[in-house]
Amino acid sequence: MGPDYIDPTYHTLAAGRPCRNLDVWMVPPDRVLASLRRATRDVEVTVVEGVMGLYDGFGYDDEAGSTAAAAKLLEAPVVLVVDASKMARSAGAIALGYRQFDPDLNLAGFIANRVGGDGHGRGVAAAIERATGLPVFGWLPRDPRLAIPERYLGLVPTREPGRWTDFVHSAGEIVASHLDLDRILTVARQAPPPCEAVREETIDSPETDANGERPVIAVARDEAFHFTYPRTSSTSKPPAPRSPSSARCATADCLPGPRA
Repeated sequence: MGPDYIDPTYHTLAAGRPCRNLDVWMVPPDRVLASLRRATRDVEVTVVEGVMGLYDGFGYDDEAGSTAAAAKLLEAPVVLVVDASKMARSAGAIALGYRQFDPDLNLAGFIANRVGGDGHGRGVAAAIERATGLPVFGWLPRDPRLAIPERYLGLVPTREPGRWTDFVHSAGEIVASHLDLDRILTVARQAPPPCEAVREETIDSPETDANGERPVIAVARDEAFHFTYPRTSSTSKPPAPRSPSSARCATADCLPGPRA
């Protein structure tokens, strides 16, 4: 959800296909739905990661721009991840607050994150289920293999050198062994498909220059310059980054970044 360049690189790596951004604040609802429908035509299940807290949006008075607003627009069930690292029964109170805050939200269940062990996980799960009446689909341990490298501007993008394949493999093993993926998939499949009635996105053809030719935009794309959205890339045909020949023929240059 939202304008993010780095998190989607992890989703792309894990899913093996481009992650798309859905922004319900800057993009009209019909275009959000059209983008979702286009990106999910050949998939069985769509996973949408939220932004900030579930109810955090543009302001403090309404849901505009929030994950909750997006979930309603998409008619998607919500599985809320609760950080249980420093709590026990209090997790039930927090989960209950999230459930009661907006009765119109389809909150389907919970996952407890960063638990201290199976005993802690079972206790937290029981507290949440008793308080909310909703299922807990499992818990994830505090495991160093799940740690994602960071620096002062956020996560390290997967375009940079790293043991990304090992990370995805380890994360997949841990998730598969601690979460009830079959139940989660059952919940996901209950969501309706993206509305067929929404209009398709259209990209206006660019104007021609004085010679009657379409403009060429050279897009730099490497470890330093890669802050782009897949949707942008799919509507352009960028030349090789930092290519002298492309620089000579380009009408304009696009430097998406750089990453500091």
